[in-house]
Amino acid sequence: MNKIRSMPPAVGAIQDWLGPRFLSCLILCACLGFTYGAWRGAADDAERQMQGDFDFRARELLGAIAARMQTYIQVLYGVQGLYASSDFVDRAEFRHYLSLQQMAQHFPGIQGIGYMRLVPRAQRDAHVAMVRREGFPDYAVKPGGERELYAPVVYLEPFDGSNLRAFGYDGWYEPVRRATLERARDTGQATLSARLRLVQDGDGRERAGFLVALPVYDNQRAHATLAQRRETIRGWVYAPFHMEDLMAGLGGVAERVLDLEIYDGDAVAAARRMYDGQPGAAAGLARSMHRQIDIAGRRWTVLIGAGPGFDRSAGDKPRILAWAGVLLSFGLAVLTWLLARSRADARAALRQADLLTAQRRAGEARFRSLYDNAPVALWQQDWSAVHAALAAPELAGVADLADHLRLRPELVARLAAQVRIVGANGAARAQAGAGDAAAALSLAQNFDAAALPAFARAVVALAQGAQLFACEGSFVRLDGVARQNELTLLVMPGHEHSLDFVIVTTLDITERKRMNDELVLLATTDFLTGLPNRRQFMARLDDEHARLQRDIDSCASVLMLDLDHFKTINDGHGHAVGDAVLRHVAALMLDGHRKVDTLGRLGGEEFVILLPGTDLAAAGVLAERLRQRIAATPLEVAGGSIAVTVSIGIAAMRRVEAGYDGVLVRADKALYCAKKGGRNRVETEGGAELGLAASS
Repeated sequence: MNKIRSMPPAVGAIQDWLGPRFLSCLILCACLGFTYGAWRGAADDAERQMQGDFDFRARELLGAIAARMQTYIQVLYGVQGLYASSDFVDRAEFRHYLSLQQMAQHFPGIQGIGYMRLVPRAQRDAHVAMVRREGFPDYAVKPGGERELYAPVVYLEPFDGSNLRAFGYDGWYEPVRRATLERARDTGQATLSARLRLVQDGDGRERAGFLVALPVYDNQRAHATLAQRRETIRGWVYAPFHMEDLMAGLGGVAERVLDLEIYDGDAVAAARRMYDGQPGAAAGLARSMHRQIDIAGRRWTVLIGAGPGFDRSAGDKPRILAWAGVLLSFGLAVLTWLLARSRADARAALRQADLLTAQRRAGEARFRSLYDNAPVALWQQDWSAVHAALAAPELAGVADLADHLRLRPELVARLAAQVRIVGANGAARAQAGAGDAAAALSLAQNFDAAALPAFARAVVALAQGAQLFACEGSFVRLDGVARQNELTLLVMPGHEHSLDFVIVTTLDITERKRMNDELVLLATTDFLTGLPNRRQFMARLDDEHARLQRDIDSCASVLMLDLDHFKTINDGHGHAVGDAVLRHVAALMLDGHRKVDTLGRLGGEEFVILLPGTDLAAAGVLAERLRQRIAATPLEVAGGSIAVTVSIGIAAMRRVEAGYDGVLVRADKALYCAKKGGRNRVETEGGAELGLAASS
């Protein structure tokens, strides 16, 4: 452990001077200075941003006004073209053309589109009479009186509502409208009128309006010069507008945050005001713009202003930055003080950490010593690649992982190949026959190909969060010898979510399994004949009886065999020959039995056969065939041969019986009948004889 060297007194004095309080004040002053600079810069940037945003929105709003008016003027040019392409446009043609334009849907704010016909005083009466003949008996030129020229509205679409008030109104009568018509006539261009009150406004409400007029000339005559235009003028197509309807929804978001005022002409006066988006808001404007735009020969003065709310969002940034800087400055000052104060604690903690590190290393050394010298085979494995594969999309969504792996052995093999052997102690290397060649070890020394189903179960258990899993399997030593083992997998604490540190203990149980198999064989097999003994046969008979009770359509039969005159063979030839006869009969029984049948030796010279799925008739055929085979195959011994015959009793299993004892009793009775009837024969329960041979 490194020793902390003592400091010179001068250095200690400097450290005392640069104590927590001084450092905290220094950090606080520096941070506040930086905060002020950042706030000043952010405020300047916000001002430039807000002014730029205001200028952009204002220009966008001016462009929208001009674009909308130009669109409506283009509609009037279309109506002018209708007159230019025809010698005469009647009312129906006029209405049909404008109905196709769908003005209410595509041109909001426009009151309608009409036609004013120029009528000299001499033709006034004829004009009135003609319009009345069209179905308007009350038609008259309004207002009445004698004038040199009249310009009454003869067509106006839509021809309903307030537009009916304008029907027949003489636009030449009123000075503002007359000046507009004259300017349109003389220039041949669209002309926008001064501020006026529309004829449609009959409710007494004061609403600013204007007209846009476009001349219609005699298309058979030239109208290139001023004199020609005044000579060939026939009327005007025009459109009346309410200013507030025209402006509705024009600016979108900009209209809601900006105040818009429009004045007729160059002067800004209440009498010339045509539109005021937010009445009374001019006094509180933080920003404003004064612009003039020319539309159809008429100048409008536009005032655009932004109230305090326009700057609120951008102005919040400097304030937020200032408050954040102040809070951060105090926070850093407090943090500096805490860090300086905790310096001594950190040194003490460092010394403690060094002590703990030394203890941990000592513990690791002890663990490594125990690991390497343990008498049990220990394997250190890394399953992180398996964990990553299970988290992949193709496996992450599997509902039943165990069934999924069971149906895909190739996937289990790929997962097994991803397990990495990190280390193995001496006992594990000896068990695998590796010696010191630990690098040659693989998962096959834990799970070979035959044990991959057990490996799959281990994968499922660890994937579900189990920290401990035990199973039996088989492995292959490096010399190729297959062995059986017992495995315990332990996921080390803290590695459950990565599976990168798994300790596996293995125990070679090959000899134990062999001994167990031998014990099972001894407990279930007749040592002389190799057939199942009485206990094993009874267990199988009990299983078949349970199956019959579950499946009402199935059947089964039992054959009970007894060697004829076996005592004579034993007495005459000796017990060794008697044993040979028993083995001879067992071999003949095995040679002809079905895979589903169960053969057994009950004791002495008595054998039994269980025939699943076989009724009495079929069982009789099998019994007779077996009897004939045994009778036709004598046992060859030194000095000659010994004829062997059997008597067989047959009984059918009954599902209504509580146990299997009844079928054995009935089969034994049938066997007794076969013996009593002369031996070497087959009898069924109830006394029916199925086969007969000469009794010996």
